[in-house]
Amino acid sequence: MERYWKEFVEEYVNNPFYWFQPKGCTVSPETLREIQSKLKLLKRYVGRPWRQAQTAYTTALREAGLYRPRKRARGRDSSAIARMNKMVFDSLGVAWITDESIVEITEAGQQFLHLPLNQLSSFVAQQLRRYEIPNPSIGPQSEAAGVFPYPALLAVLTHFPGGIPSECYELFISRIQGQGDRRQAVEHIKHYLRLRPQGRSELCGALDRIPVLKEGRIQMGARRTSLFHTIRLNRSYMVGFLQTPGLIIESNGTLRLAPHRHAEAEALVQDHLANDCYIRFATAEDWTAFYGQPQRRPTFEEALIYYRHRGDITRSTEVFKRAKGRGRLPDDLQDLDERKFRRLNVLEKTLEDFLEFNLDILESGLKFVGRQYPTSTGPLDILAKDARGRWVVVELKRGRAADRVIGQLLRYRSFIISERAAGRDDKVRGFVVAPDPDRRLTEAARGAAPVPLEVFRFEVKGDARRLFPPR
Repeated sequence: MERYWKEFVEEYVNNPFYWFQPKGCTVSPETLREIQSKLKLLKRYVGRPWRQAQTAYTTALREAGLYRPRKRARGRDSSAIARMNKMVFDSLGVAWITDESIVEITEAGQQFLHLPLNQLSSFVAQQLRRYEIPNPSIGPQSEAAGVFPYPALLAVLTHFPGGIPSECYELFISRIQGQGDRRQAVEHIKHYLRLRPQGRSELCGALDRIPVLKEGRIQMGARRTSLFHTIRLNRSYMVGFLQTPGLIIESNGTLRLAPHRHAEAEALVQDHLANDCYIRFATAEDWTAFYGQPQRRPTFEEALIYYRHRGDITRSTEVFKRAKGRGRLPDDLQDLDERKFRRLNVLEKTLEDFLEFNLDILESGLKFVGRQYPTSTGPLDILAKDARGRWVVVELKRGRAADRVIGQLLRYRSFIISERAAGRDDKVRGFVVAPDPDRRLTEAARGAAPVPLEVFRFEVKGDARRLFPPR
């Protein structure tokens, strides 16, 4: 084996990352109608805790002929089938399901439920455009990774009009962790195409003979004998998902773009490279809240909003610098330099920190319940209770437009009404806190009447000055 491939093999086996899709049922054009039917059954259990609904949901699947239990393991099958369907719903962003929370159909799920069969693949295309790896719904993966697999695969295939051998997925494509790796994958494939069949077989055989390593130790298992084989076992779930929109096809051992759709693929890739920003979501709930709203895209503005909302000053500053360099900053941040933006982030986080322990400054008797509380539309800043036992959703403006702040707070409030207030609209209030609330914010709050919304002016001023030694 030539030196190029020896180095490749060494790098391959020492990096366990790959595009992993949890085992559920394969998402494909052939299974979308069945998935839609399963989601319709789940709708019966909206508002109920998932822990309590699992058994009843599995029974409903069996009665509808959508699941047939094995005779020897019915109890185990029941819980496993519920989990596997949850994984499919997670992949499509159609349901909000957590162990500690109520079942809810997301905005994307409501859209999916009402689509005719001939539009279901287009829905998957819309979701795949935003689907990222890693994300918290599929467990921990490499911290260094951050990739949108669908546009990444399309980008690679645009370089090879005649297609590439199917095994290139296991060898190169599933290993792409970021934009730089995409370019490297293209170079690897070019080298691979120059190999004779015997050379390709030797390379795949060499990788398949090296056992899976974890923390430097060989992992013995009946199926996952090597990393190469592990990726091959999972490929049907991931590749099936990526093929669903119809832009990518696989036949006769070749992976290629669909005929006459190269321009469409190229346009999608260019739009992705110009506008999308990978967002490292802190929790599975945050990811599902974003992915479950089909109108949201992973733009630089969305990334800035999320990191500022989370108080992640380091990541928000990194995105700010990249967005400024590309001319992608939102209007309200255009006049800021990096120092002023970082200071703004510090003041916002300081305000949230202060309010957590001093909520009674807004209203006497207000008690803290939770911070960055997960909801199906994103994490709300602070959840509290007032002196009369009513829930209070507290949201900081953070520079967002007035209508966007009020709209998001209303969505948070609706979630708390369902999850915490037993549907009682009169038991949930909303507070917006802003350092300098303008007329548009108060008008937007007034326009939400009769919903109980209140706007507060509250500012924390902070600065750091060098006293010694002087410069």
